[in-house]
Parts: sequence; structure tokens; C-alpha cells
Amino acid sequence: MLLLLLTTGLSLLSVLRAKRPLMTPADAKEVTVPGKGIWYIIRWTGDVPIPAKVETQPLPPFTFIRNKGTQFELRMNFRFRSVCFPFDMELDEFIIPGAFYSTMGYFISIHFLPGNEYAIAFYKGMTAYVFYEMMELIGRTLNENPDALRTFEEYVEWKGRNKSEIINPPDTGCEQSLEMKTLACTILLFSLVASLQAQDAEPEGHNMEGTWYLKAMVTSKKMPETMKPKKSYPVTMTALDNGNYEVQLSFFYKDKCEEKTIEMQRTKDPKKFKTTQNIIVSVQEMSVKDHFIFYIEHQVFGMPIRIAKLLARTPEENPEALGEFKKFMKRKKLNVEYLVIPQQSGTQGLWFGS
Repeated sequence: MLLLLLTTGLSLLSVLRAKRPLMTPADAKEVTVPGKGIWYIIRWTGDVPIPAKVETQPLPPFTFIRNKGTQFELRMNFRFRSVCFPFDMELDEFIIPGAFYSTMGYFISIHFLPGNEYAIAFYKGMTAYVFYEMMELIGRTLNENPDALRTFEEYVEWKGRNKSEIINPPDTGCEQSLEMKTLACTILLFSLVASLQAQDAEPEGHNMEGTWYLKAMVTSKKMPETMKPKKSYPVTMTALDNGNYEVQLSFFYKDKCEEKTIEMQRTKDPKKFKTTQNIIVSVQEMSVKDHFIFYIEHQVFGMPIRIAKLLARTPEENPEALGEFKKFMKRKKLNVEYLVIPQQSGTQGLWFGS
């Protein structure tokens, strides 16, 4: 699984530090209770650019199914040209309670309301460098609960939105148009178009232009095996006239080559850069030549997450640099058991591969 999902989750699933309605993070077992895995969208709101005529069209129920492996699946049915066909996506639990991700790069968070018969799902993503949010009140039944509705309204206001914008969609079984397929997928599986936060920095007096390799990384939370980087791919950074940097990368996903260009912006601190997702990344200089440490501290669902990465200009191993990186980990109280050393690959692309 691409480690891109990890930085995606960190950059786009942050929650404001404020008092919010009483909710409990859901886990895969709770949302896939046998006989109670069907969920209905009772209310929703958000600022995703959806045509007005589509906003109030019916939404189908969806089902969470536990499969034979460690993952579980989200399933929906759609009708297109009078033919009903299924849509499914495998999900895995993220390192943050109540958060889930898929191999397609989607993230959602699900929190139960008291009684576990209703829940609130939250999505936040970015398209063309513009952030969008979606939030839904979902239930195991279509019966409306006044307490659940009131809590959802409070949640919407807590997120800084107007409760008058909440949409009450009609329910449906498999009567879906292709247009509604797009809407439902957007709401349920909002794609978080993420970037590589850990490349967004340049120490003062050093030129970060050129090719870089991820030699090691560590996180403050244990990563699922599917999210650990198995391979490291070189990434090219180019200095721009305005002092920012452009990162050019490519990667293979489902046998298809994907390309992406990202711009990193300077801050007043010469040792820090800001990503397009407003994540501040600190750069730690090292005594070993052509090696740097990129360090991120962030909040996800109110929980602190830290990431440290060791970068080098060449893919060759350097025990001295790795030893210094481990000392940095010790100072930051990062568990050595969570240290990952990916295999190096000579193909240009992401730092991480499947």
C-alpha cells in the first residue's frame, strides 16, 4: 500500500480543537455487525462542487462487509441504463481511531452517536488545490431520530458550516442514474488528493534541488503493514524563481503510470516550508553530507501525529547517517520498533511503492 495514504490522512483529515458533540470512534467490527451492516444516508452537507439539480436526488443505502482478510468492504448498488450493478471498495482501519482508508486513496472518519444506531461520517479533500468537506448523518435505519438530527446539526455548526445548508435526500434502493453514481461516490468515497509533505523544506544555506531518496522513516503511531513503504523511489525537486520548490514525481498504480507536480512554499523560517495543505515541515541538518531529516508534527482528529524521514541524494546505504537518524528519533521519543527502511528502486517516482 502506498505510504502516500499516510501523508494524505495527516494533511487532510485534521479536526479543529474545540468542544464537539459526544461521539465515539467506530471500528471495523462495529460497523460490520452481522445483520446490521446496512447504512442509510439520512442527512448530508458540504461544499463539494455538485450541480444543484443533483443535490436532492435519491441516495442508495450502502453496506459494510467484513471479508476474509484484515480488510472490510463498502458496497453500494447503482442503476445505469436500466441495469443494476454493484460498486465495492476495500477499506482498512487507519492508525487514528475511527478513520479508514482504501487502496484507492480515499479516507473517511466514522463516529458513533450514543446507542451506535446512528453515526456521523466526515470527509475532507482537495481538488485542484481547493479544499472541500463533506459530512453525513448515517443510520442503520431510515427512521429519523430527533436526538441524532440535533447532534448532527450541532456537529455541522461545530465544523463552521450553516445548518440551513443540510440536505435531506430521498431514499432509494437501486434506482440510480450515472449522475447519481458520481454524487454518491463523491460523498461516500471523497478522494483526498494528497502530496508529499516531507519534501517541502530546505535548510538555510543548502540547495534542495536535485534527486532525493527516502532512506528511512518513523512515525509516532504504529502503521498497518499495508501502509509501510516497501520500496523507495527517487523524487526530483526543482528550484523556482520565487524561491519555492517544485516536486516532480511519478508512480505506478494498478499498472498505470501516474504523474504529479507539487509546489512547496517558503516560510519566514528558512528551515521550514509550507505545503499546499498548510502542513509545516521542519528540516533538520545532519553532520553527514547530502543527508537531511524532514520532521512533521500534526493533529489528526485531535490526536498528535509525528513523522520523521531520512533523505539522501544517493540510494546507497550510509550507517553513519542512519545512526544519527536513530539518535534524532531518541531525542524526539520516537519508537525504534516503528522504524521502516524501504528497499531502494532506481525508477523515478514516489518514495513509496506497493
